[in-house]
Amino acid sequence: MNIEKSEEDLMENYALTIAKKAIRKEVSIEYAFGQMLKIVSASGYNYRYISFYEIDEDLDYLKYDNSTLFNTGLTLENSKEFILEEMKIFVEMEDLNIPREQRNKCYCETCKNLNSPITKNKFQLKKPFKYTVLACGICGSDKIKYSSNHDVKRRIIEQSKKE
Repeated sequence: MNIEKSEEDLMENYALTIAKKAIRKEVSIEYAFGQMLKIVSASGYNYRYISFYEIDEDLDYLKYDNSTLFNTGLTLENSKEFILEEMKIFVEMEDLNIPREQRNKCYCETCKNLNSPITKNKFQLKKPFKYTVLACGICGSDKIKYSSNHDVKRRIIEQSKKE
């Protein structure tokens, strides 16, 4: 029997295996996270794995600047739990086969909907007088939570389960 798998399929299977082993505590979070970072790089920063890269970036920012770019709620103290939660979300999203467009949705805190953000021009009395922000594609509010937020990812998963 000759079964050929593409490199992408092999990476996907390995990523799922590592994440599931971390969830079942068969491998350490540190080891699994290190493997996921290798997968991110080997995949050319594929959207399916990019959140692990973003967590790694944020951990560096936390060490040197005590701030994050992507993951609000991530701290040096809760990093293991945060990464474990990301592994669980990753497995669920892959099991549900959630497409990229769905994964990139934001949550609007004003109209309480998941949607694709739009760019919106805003104005102020100081320089720069005109600037651009991402806003809700439904109501136009700029009070949105981005797709890197665990709560938003959970909402995307729940919405996908209903469809």
